[in-house]
Amino acid sequence: MKKMSYLDKAVGLPINRKNEQISFEQYLDKHIDQVGGEKIENLELEKNNRDIEIINFVKKSAWEYMEQYNRQKNIDKPISNIHLLKEGGVEEYTEGESADGACSSTIGEIIIDRVKLDTEFATKLFHELLHSNSYQALQETLDHKKIDSYRSGVSVTSRDGTKKYFIDFEEAVISILTTKFLNEKVKNSQIFNEEDKAQNIEISRQEEVNNLNNLVDDLWIKNQNEFKNKEEILNLFIDAQLNGRLLKIGKLIEHTYGKGSFKKLGTSKK
Repeated sequence: MKKMSYLDKAVGLPINRKNEQISFEQYLDKHIDQVGGEKIENLELEKNNRDIEIINFVKKSAWEYMEQYNRQKNIDKPISNIHLLKEGGVEEYTEGESADGACSSTIGEIIIDRVKLDTEFATKLFHELLHSNSYQALQETLDHKKIDSYRSGVSVTSRDGTKKYFIDFEEAVISILTTKFLNEKVKNSQIFNEEDKAQNIEISRQEEVNNLNNLVDDLWIKNQNEFKNKEEILNLFIDAQLNGRLLKIGKLIEHTYGKGSFKKLGTSKK
């Protein structure tokens, strides 16, 4: 039998086993509480007191940012669902699909390499936690065999589960908020030493961030009568990521660039 890959696991196990159909609620109870918390053999590290201190700091900070942007629902993952892997473990476990961190909304799991630098670890964990705690909606695939993601913040998955749209928007927003977290929270926190805080930590997805900033700049230039500043436009994307409200973005882009422009921006990715 072929070993189930991380991607198979992250999409979610079939919901029709032995001809017994289970409900969404049964699925979530079983897979988020059980599958998402299962230990990853040979790769997972035991969390020590320092790890737990940093995890709690990151979780608290993530919720503070979500509250700032009017997120109403705090999805508090059990600490057992946050898996710290040895360095290089995420890439090995995901068979090269992810470099040092990943998350799955369908099983409520976060996996992340426990790098040596505490500030880098905290920043990468915040990135994945914000992905995981953003607006989520699940769907049953058209073949009625699996639970898959339908919405993950800004991004949208097709009904057959084969295509994803607006992934770049999602990554850009998460990276922008991660940069804020690094500069506002990590560098001002007493739980990290000054030597760690002085290290240069690279925030991923810079190309996506630049593209989103360029789009926001252009939308601002073309719609200055409707907004006080560029930040108001950027906040529409942040709101869509954290709270799921895509309609305002869609209307603004269609109004600015014409009918069909919003769909065109959401170039699909396999």
